[in-house]
Formats: sequence, structure tokens, C-alpha cells
Amino acid sequence: MTNRKFDKMSGDASFAYARLAGDVARQILLTIARENKRPGGFTKSDLAALIGRDKGFITRSLDGARNLELRTIGAMLGAMGYVMDVKARPVRAQEEEHTNERRPATPDDRISRPGA
Repeated sequence: MTNRKFDKMSGDASFAYARLAGDVARQILLTIARENKRPGGFTKSDLAALIGRDKGFITRSLDGARNLELRTIGAMLGAMGYVMDVKARPVRAQEEEHTNERRPATPDDRISRPGA
């Protein structure tokens, strides 16, 4: 016998995690892109060196190939001089907001380097 309420909560949790992971990765990618455009800004390689990891780690972290830990998110943002604000809202409000906003980041989203 299945518990429908539990099944719905599990689905909601999966949706919430996927949404959160996509939003966090998107924000970090946008921050790197914004920094990359500034003189002396950051690339993925620069960020990797600052947090003691290789560029592949940064790429895998941001394309969803590995689970982003809060410690890693903090290290990435902190190395670039940023912090992230997080706000919890009811799912319905999030769904309505996202229909009029941006789409989540995908692995196809690339940070282009000037002149590359």
C-alpha cells in the first residue's frame, strides 16, 4: 500500500532540489560570466585555482555532474567576493514567478571568453 501524501512530498522534494540546484549553478555561472567581462575578472580556471581545485571540478559542479555542497558554493562565491541570498517561498509562488522569468541553466549554457 502506498502513501499518496508521502509520494507527493517526495516528488515535491525532487522538484525543489532540481530547481534549487539549477538556480544555484545558474547564479554562479552568471557571476563568473559577469566577472569574466571585467578587466582582471575571473574565469573557471581562475576560480578553480582560488579554491584549490581543477577546472574540471568547477565544470562538473556547475553542469550538474556532481552534487554541489554548501561549502563548495560558499568557497566559489567567496573567492570571487560574492555572497548568495536564499529565500524560501511556497511552490505556487515560485511556479508563477518562473513562468515570467528566466529558464534554469543547462549544460549547453557556455561561458564564452572574449576573443575565443
